[in-house]
Amino acid sequence: MLTLQLPLAMLLVIVAFAGLGSVGTQILVGGYCATQPQSPSATALSWSLGVGRIGAICGPIIGGAVASLAFGWQMNFYMSAIFAVVGAVVPRKVHSLALIHRC
Repeated sequence: MLTLQLPLAMLLVIVAFAGLGSVGTQILVGGYCATQPQSPSATALSWSLGVGRIGAICGPIIGGAVASLAFGWQMNFYMSAIFAVVGAVVPRKVHSLALIHRC
């Protein structure tokens, strides 16, 4: 059961924005790779798209496996939050490493 009892229309709008954010992230990574020097740019773009595709395949499998364990919605939320934090930290780390190696 949801903590907030939102109207269906509002819930659908929120889910749509979440979907736009996840698709938009992959597009932004491609744009970021295009701003890098030309020689590593193609390699970076290829790797980012490849890892994104692996995530698109493995994400539902992992999500289904976690849901089948029936830990409850709290544990499912925390496990999803962990993946979200990792997804936020890794690009920042890559960017800071790129700045260090560029100097």
